[in-house]
Amino acid sequence: MNRRSISGSIFILFLISIACYGLGKDELRPVRLQLKWKHQFQFAGYYAAKEKGYYAAAGIDVHFIEAETGKEPDDAVFDRYAEFGVSTSDIVLSLGTPNPGVVLASIYQHSPLVLIAAKSAGIESIHDLAGKRVMIEPHAADILTYMADEGVPTSRCILFPHTFQVNELLDRHVDAMSAYVSDEPFALQQAHFPYTIISPRSGGIDFYGDILFTTQQMVKEQPALVEQFTKASLLGWKYALDHPEEIAQLIYSKYSKRHSIEALLYEANVTRRLILADVVEIGYSNKKRWGSIVEAYKKVGFLHASVNDDYLLYQDFIAPRSYVPLPLLIGSILAFIVISAIAFFFIFLSVKLRKEIRERDKARKALDESEQRYKYLIEELPASACITELENRTLILVNRKFVQMFAISTYDVRNLSPKLFYLDIEDREKIFNQLHTSGVVSHMELRMQSANRQNFWALLSAVRINYNGIPCAFFLIEDITSRKTAQLQLHEQYEYLNLLLNNLPVLVVNLSADGKIQFINKFAFEWFSVLPEDILGRSLLLALPPTFSEQERNFLMTKLPAVLSGQQTSFEFSAMQGNSSRHVIVQSLPHFLDGNLNSITLIATDITETRERELELQRLNATKDKFFSIIAHDLRAPVGTLHGVLTHFTETTHLHSADDRTLFGSLTEATNRVFNLLENLLTWARGQRGEIRPLIKMLKLQKLLTGAVDVHAATAAHKDIAISLHCDSEITCFADEDTLSVVFRNIISNAIKFTYRGGSLFIYANREPNGTTITFKDSGVGMPEDLVNNLFRVDKNVSQEGTEHERGTGLGLILCKEFIEMNKGSISVHSIPNQGTTFTVTLQS
Repeated sequence: MNRRSISGSIFILFLISIACYGLGKDELRPVRLQLKWKHQFQFAGYYAAKEKGYYAAAGIDVHFIEAETGKEPDDAVFDRYAEFGVSTSDIVLSLGTPNPGVVLASIYQHSPLVLIAAKSAGIESIHDLAGKRVMIEPHAADILTYMADEGVPTSRCILFPHTFQVNELLDRHVDAMSAYVSDEPFALQQAHFPYTIISPRSGGIDFYGDILFTTQQMVKEQPALVEQFTKASLLGWKYALDHPEEIAQLIYSKYSKRHSIEALLYEANVTRRLILADVVEIGYSNKKRWGSIVEAYKKVGFLHASVNDDYLLYQDFIAPRSYVPLPLLIGSILAFIVISAIAFFFIFLSVKLRKEIRERDKARKALDESEQRYKYLIEELPASACITELENRTLILVNRKFVQMFAISTYDVRNLSPKLFYLDIEDREKIFNQLHTSGVVSHMELRMQSANRQNFWALLSAVRINYNGIPCAFFLIEDITSRKTAQLQLHEQYEYLNLLLNNLPVLVVNLSADGKIQFINKFAFEWFSVLPEDILGRSLLLALPPTFSEQERNFLMTKLPAVLSGQQTSFEFSAMQGNSSRHVIVQSLPHFLDGNLNSITLIATDITETRERELELQRLNATKDKFFSIIAHDLRAPVGTLHGVLTHFTETTHLHSADDRTLFGSLTEATNRVFNLLENLLTWARGQRGEIRPLIKMLKLQKLLTGAVDVHAATAAHKDIAISLHCDSEITCFADEDTLSVVFRNIISNAIKFTYRGGSLFIYANREPNGTTITFKDSGVGMPEDLVNNLFRVDKNVSQEGTEHERGTGLGLILCKEFIEMNKGSISVHSIPNQGTTFTVTLQS
């Protein structure tokens, strides 16, 4: 019968036995199983044992208790709130206590506990953890042992309390965390997060995982219950591994929806590889391996050295023990000791001499081999190396690189003094004194010279050794002249940059990626009135002077997140400097290294004087506008009256003299020109002061254009200029009626003014895709390009006489542009000398 058949028979017999055990039971005994975490496939075997009736057949009703945050699950068993529990190899911590734990079954043959690290943090191996932010759960002895063995103890890392949340890694709050290889990797894969798994097994640290346990007191008081519960649980694990899809669905539908079905199946697949049911029977425990685990816990200081692992395993309680009478056992031991002592005495006499001979030969051979090994190693080194006697400081052995570096012609260095190679003899004394006291010199930079007096920078390391029984020193020397020169140049550049920054009349502050001040220039120190030691290394907000108000601090606090996120930003704020308020504009310049934010430079410029000049200029402009308005307003009334009187006089009085007609015509034209100037000046001044507030509404263009044409009809008829208007009655636009009428009247007035007698003016209104356009095309004198470019500029005088010496105000077209833009439209000009000019106005339709 093969092993599989035997196992099958035993399995069937066990089913029969537990079935028989359950017969006749009136009710099931309640039993509590304390889980080490939340419901998931990690405990699939226990769910299967309950659902498939294995526990019921054993006469027990099992209740599962999830782990609670902040509580040690094992304590529930030791405090008798639960009869059984699931633990890690930490169960050995109970050894030496009054009621230690007992390992009933080692479910996982390999611990699922690993370190998961973000690839973005540059972590590829255990050695890359140094200086990184790490979360390690309590009592993770296998991880702690692995780190200590590899020379990366937790003291070299930045430790954070473990939150058991994978988001800490996803959000870059930590660089690495301890986790279950069967659980957290699935979440990271779903988030497409690149990670590295670092397992203690890589360093030969291989613990059991997910231990089913109880206490010694339970084993002694309820042996039958312990046996039946253990056997039923192992049957459940066998079923769960054979039917993972069924149990995953069971967990999801009955116990917890914390993980998806896909996550549970991923966990099932990894769990199968950790349990190794195809290799060993489920729950198998090796006593020797447990002994190694106990020693590992002692090594990291979790267990006292005196603790032993007797009765740790359940098999220690049920394994048969043979009985030997004590007197017989003692007599046998004494007889064995006497016989062994006599035999050893004779063997010792015969072997001692031969051993001494062998030791002498061995010592001589080792000495020769040691010398040859030193010579070989030194010669093959890629760096300059030598061996020097400590007592008389003479060279004994050098390699090829040493010969080349120090320009000596031979390997025979017995007549060479090492002091020849030291540029400063004090460096030599310092090195040998340190070798005598501490036995090692590490990475000392000094000036040395070759035999031909060539100076160079060297990096020297030395260690005290015994060579052929003589106290010596082994030296390694590297030529670092190029690197040192580069460092000196870099230092000079750094000093120059510091000088430059400290003499700039602006505030320069450099922040680390986490907002700490790394550099601040002299101007900023003086501006803040602080000392360097009071501000460097501190957060920017904490380093602000006490003169800053709460409002100013709160304003900067609203801007700081954008700055620290790496955005290139710019903002203005006011701050107190001494007793005066200053206005500052701040620019944020982020610096990135390998795609990650490395530092941020803030450049703050004091623009108080500039802002004061701007305010003064605004005040002067306002005064000027008000002055223009007052003048225009005060002159408009009398000039208007004079214009009306002259017009009435010339229209009602018959002037016989040609000179009189000419005189009154000139007076009428002059007063009309002055009146228009004052009208435009008053309108422009009102616009500059913001007193004109357009009322935007839908307008019918035909009515507006017809009104503007009618205003200038008499003037056009006087010069025999034909005005042709083409505007459909349904064409509309969105604009302010008053300002748009001013624009139309000014454009038509200009067209008539600069068109010869008998000319023409065409006005077209069209609905276009980008709005409504109104085109004014005359056959006038036209304009050169330089004049067109200055038409709408208030600082350029483009006023010219018309075709019959009409004079303009110079403000009409400037008003047109401002009013059109006020109506969210645009105006453009196209003109050709002696061919005419076209004005195009575009408005919202």
